[in-house]
Amino acid sequence: MPAEMAYLLKSPRPPGRVARPRAGLTLALLMGYPLLTTRWIGWSLVLFGISGAAFSVSVAPLHKKLLANVRAGIAGGWDENEYRALSRSWGIWGAVATGAPPAALVLMVFKPA
Repeated sequence: MPAEMAYLLKSPRPPGRVARPRAGLTLALLMGYPLLTTRWIGWSLVLFGISGAAFSVSVAPLHKKLLANVRAGIAGGWDENEYRALSRSWGIWGAVATGAPPAALVLMVFKPA
């Protein structure tokens, strides 16, 4: 596993997960947007929270289980059905974790009322 990926999987707060929302909040405050009453800001933060939770609670543990399954396969004990089930779950939760930030970006760019 590359060192960068190992860092991201072990780090409780990878830089991008913290920097993007913090920068967005700072810019919104500098532009004079009221944070508590501006819906697109609130929904964007909710989407970032969903992304972080999906990654932390589901995607990262599934990565580890998939890796363990593949390592068992190398040793001769691969369980194909378990791998398919884990892979399917990883695909679903991965889509949630990676789809929420672009949705937040759309909210931030178009600022719906």
